[in-house]
Amino acid sequence: MIAPGKSSAAPSSVWTRWDLVICLALLGAITGVFWQVKHHDFITYDDPNYVTQNLRVQAGLTRANVAWAFQTTSESNWHPLTWLSHMLDCQLFGLNAGAHHLVNVFFHALNSLLLFAVFKRMTGARWRSAVVAALFALHPLHVESVAWISERKDVLSTFFWLLTMGAYVLYAERRGPWRYCLALVAFALGLMSKPMLVTLPCVLLLLDFWPLGRFRWGTARAPQASASPKRAENQRVGVRSLILEKIPFLLLAAASCVVTYLAQQKGKTVITASAVPIADRLGNAIVSYGRYIGKMVWPENLAVFYPYVRARPAGQIAGATLLLIALTALAFWGRRNHRYLSVGWLWYLGTLIPVIGLVQIGAQSMADRYTYVPLIGLFVMIAWGAVDLSKRWQRKAILRTLSAGAALAGCLIPALFQVQIWKDSLTLFEHALGAGSDSAVVRFNLGYALLAKGRPEEALVHFTAGLQRDPRAYWVYSNIGDILAGQGKLDQAVAKYSEALRLQPDYTEAHGGLALALAGQGRHTQAVAHLTEALRLKPDESELHFRLAMVLEAQKRTPEAVAQYREALRLKGNSISALNNLAWLLATHDDAAIRNGDEAVRYAERACELTGQQQAFLLGTLAAAYAEAGRFSEAVSTAQKAAELAGAAGQKELAATNQRLLELYRVGKTYAATSRQAKAKAPDHD
Repeated sequence: MIAPGKSSAAPSSVWTRWDLVICLALLGAITGVFWQVKHHDFITYDDPNYVTQNLRVQAGLTRANVAWAFQTTSESNWHPLTWLSHMLDCQLFGLNAGAHHLVNVFFHALNSLLLFAVFKRMTGARWRSAVVAALFALHPLHVESVAWISERKDVLSTFFWLLTMGAYVLYAERRGPWRYCLALVAFALGLMSKPMLVTLPCVLLLLDFWPLGRFRWGTARAPQASASPKRAENQRVGVRSLILEKIPFLLLAAASCVVTYLAQQKGKTVITASAVPIADRLGNAIVSYGRYIGKMVWPENLAVFYPYVRARPAGQIAGATLLLIALTALAFWGRRNHRYLSVGWLWYLGTLIPVIGLVQIGAQSMADRYTYVPLIGLFVMIAWGAVDLSKRWQRKAILRTLSAGAALAGCLIPALFQVQIWKDSLTLFEHALGAGSDSAVVRFNLGYALLAKGRPEEALVHFTAGLQRDPRAYWVYSNIGDILAGQGKLDQAVAKYSEALRLQPDYTEAHGGLALALAGQGRHTQAVAHLTEALRLKPDESELHFRLAMVLEAQKRTPEAVAQYREALRLKGNSISALNNLAWLLATHDDAAIRNGDEAVRYAERACELTGQQQAFLLGTLAAAYAEAGRFSEAVSTAQKAAELAGAAGQKELAATNQRLLELYRVGKTYAATSRQAKAKAPDHD
């Protein structure tokens, strides 16, 4: 809020109790709005790639993983510090989603406090700086950057953005190599968090104009319209020198642009001019500039994804163009006596350039997260402009306070509801669909969310609707194949997997799914061929080795099946299915050369340990292993427990089987000894 009384226009490093009150109020408001994220989950959009399915990230800060973070362009970006921050989270918190969310909130709180501190230091305007920081902290458009774990790069890079600004302000106050180097290092760290910082050198030049007032125009004294009129004349610098001063920053930014473009080309996320013509891009950019302003003023129908619209209506483009021209004229009018208008407006326009769509990346037309830094420019225009507009008001201090309070309440309440929308994938994408964002991305992610909730029929509806909008989404055909296979519709499943592979021949998941469907049809040779191809593409995937083992076992190629089970366990030692199936083979197979009771006991005990000794079929395997190892008393007691658990669970056939085997173990007979002609087949865990 705007406090009664006048604040000094000169920069000040002196902090008072009011500054402490402001910081505590910011922290309290941020906590009140965002604390609920501690109960939120990971979502299906990007979070699997960044955390939940990224084994490197989950392994934490190992030497190899740190090296990988600096070498990889995974997710079509080079942002090693972002990867390291996710690794540190996993090392500290595992896959506790709430803890990952709270780290984002922590950085957002730091950013809000830094924003207040930097602007107060530059301008001396405590309450206007507080309003800018509060709008930044609480605006609903910023919820996406904070409540989405994958957007760690947003809050982390902005932290370094503001550190760069702070160091640069210190340098501007008293030039010296160490202060300059501090700003340059902070800028480099920010670029290693997200390339969005490439526009920061230009923002520093804007700050030289206002509020730092460092410009010296030729031999004439600069107009005293800056927020720092008491700055000594010898601190002013010629325009050429100010630009030369930014050269190291610009070189780093240029290098980041090149690396980012190459990474996105490699990731095939750059949309070509033939796919989206330049005219369409310009139209979308102009409309997006206007829509961001509209959503800042009235944050309605915010969605995680806004689909790209080809050939925007001429009326939309014309309206947005008039708005931009009007605001540009206002900024030009205020270039002398109201410099904050020029700086705020150019801040907004310039910092959005990397993501405004002139170089189209991905299928979105705009995104809430893109406003995290750009809106600061508009907030500056609002905070300083409100004070200038109200100078002639009677009781202006009270009216300013009430106006600021109303504006912040207008942000806080919708922000609370917007944070709730991010609690899980189902809520997030159902809201997006209801907000008018009916797109392939939303439909597909809604389908994944429904699958995770055990609602495959509903998921199938959304997958099908999504394919109508994007028929080349090969991975979705594979997902549909999984659903159909689970429903026993193997012929249809085979067709969907085959379509996925037609569109993307090296899609591992489709090879694996197709193999299981073919095996279910008795087409084991073809199944082995697809699993072999899948393992060629992903040799370190435990599940593929497990599936190949099952198919080989069905072909009676038992030694090869045993080898594949062992490889699956080498890659994933806690795979209950692989532990059980391998233990059963080693305990019960007809061929004595394959049986190994002691080894079977080790695998079966591990499977039972992982499930708390509460799975009847696993206990049945362990009993057979004990018998093969000659430990018949343990075989008897374990089979007895398996029969009791199965009976209690209503598994009558399994209970009867274990009771029958119990009698064999009591007389010192093994499963294999009484079943030489039977097929050794483990109870199926899947």
